[in-house]
Amino acid sequence: MHRPAARRLLQTRKALRRTAGKVALKDALWQERSQQQVAESSKEGRCSKIAVHNARIRVTAASSQWVQALSLLEELLLKGPQPNVITFNISIDACKRARRWAQALQLLSSVKCQWLLPDAATYASLLAVSGGRRWATALELLAE
Repeated sequence: MHRPAARRLLQTRKALRRTAGKVALKDALWQERSQQQVAESSKEGRCSKIAVHNARIRVTAASSQWVQALSLLEELLLKGPQPNVITFNISIDACKRARRWAQALQLLSSVKCQWLLPDAATYASLLAVSGGRRWATALELLAE
């Protein structure tokens, strides 16, 4: 490899590392600030308890941490407050970002086990998890 090409490659790699570090830092700061805002809203009584938890799950999912988002849902199922269909929709959306079809299907099953009715957003998110490739399965689930 020629020296100028090697130098450009090295500069590109360094720039990518700096950018990745900045993105990770910005993501961590954004998540921390969002959680602080949710906590403040909860203390001031500006929103319901489940809305606070939904916001926590949404923030976690938005930062591409689908495993942590589902852990927060699991915590709700164990300790309360009772999740609503919005909570499950947000959690399915977290699976959508990570393309986790099996987990999204499990969440749909959990919605029904909680005696909640899936809505259009539930099925739209479920279909989006597969990138539209499993539309036949999604239609079958909708028919149930």
